[in-house]
Amino acid sequence: MTTGTGSAVTVSVVVPCHNDAPTVVAAVRSALAQSFPPAEVIVVDDGSTDGSAGLVEGALGDRVRVISQARLGPSAARNAGMDVATGSWTAFLDADDEWHPDKLRLQLDAVERRPGCVLAACDWTRGRLDDVHPRSVRERRVTWDDLVVLNRFQTSTVVLSSEVARTIGGFDPSLDGSEDWDMWVRVAARGEIVKLDAPLVRYADNPEGVSKDLGRVYTSAMVVARREADRLSRRRRPTVLAWHHLRFAVAAHLVGDRELRHRCVRDLASSEVAVGVPTATARYLAPFLASRALSRVRRRPESRAGEPRAQA
Repeated sequence: MTTGTGSAVTVSVVVPCHNDAPTVVAAVRSALAQSFPPAEVIVVDDGSTDGSAGLVEGALGDRVRVISQARLGPSAARNAGMDVATGSWTAFLDADDEWHPDKLRLQLDAVERRPGCVLAACDWTRGRLDDVHPRSVRERRVTWDDLVVLNRFQTSTVVLSSEVARTIGGFDPSLDGSEDWDMWVRVAARGEIVKLDAPLVRYADNPEGVSKDLGRVYTSAMVVARREADRLSRRRRPTVLAWHHLRFAVAAHLVGDRELRHRCVRDLASSEVAVGVPTATARYLAPFLASRALSRVRRRPESRAGEPRAQA
């Protein structure tokens, strides 16, 4: 396989790991079992105390490179992996997720058809990957404009140009909980992004994960939203920013976090973007809620395995 410039494609897989002993070996094995084999798999042990690194080394030996660091968080761990990666492309795999065997091949096939592409992503599922049979996979372009409204990808679904990732400085560790969204938005300014509408990643919904701390995610997400909204027209900026306040208020309501819900509403009411609420409700919030409701109606217990899920 080659890129549009004719150079050979190599992929480095970066796996951040913090106390993931029960799952990390299976995650790494799913990377090693790809039909398009990665050039290397780099496990970054981020201050684990459960022997995760030793388990990987004992089970997989020299098939995997393990590096260790003090506990600095997943962004710093991914950046450390990228610093030593040699592949022309970098794929991220969380230590409790797994890949479909054809994930990298299908994504890189899509990249090869699009010479300006710098990132490829896919859908994910909580079901069994054995139930997924990607044949004719639909592809669609995702623009910066799409991403400024909502994060479209889970990190384990992404493979991106290593050169672009390094040029923009990797993940920002200060954005605790929204560092992935920030990364994809900055990548979108560097080239085309393609998404495969097929669930090629099994996502582990960890109730203790960083993404479950809505207050922390809200704070960091609004930093990203305000920064990117400065590139929007004066007319559209209040609408997009109001939408982000509203979506977190709804999320807080759904999980029963009254304090955060009130905080989101107060922040919105006291800001200059409150004028954007009517348009944000009609353009973004109402369709978002309707799609979630329709998805719940259509979902049946027997069909949940292999079902693609959107990144909220």
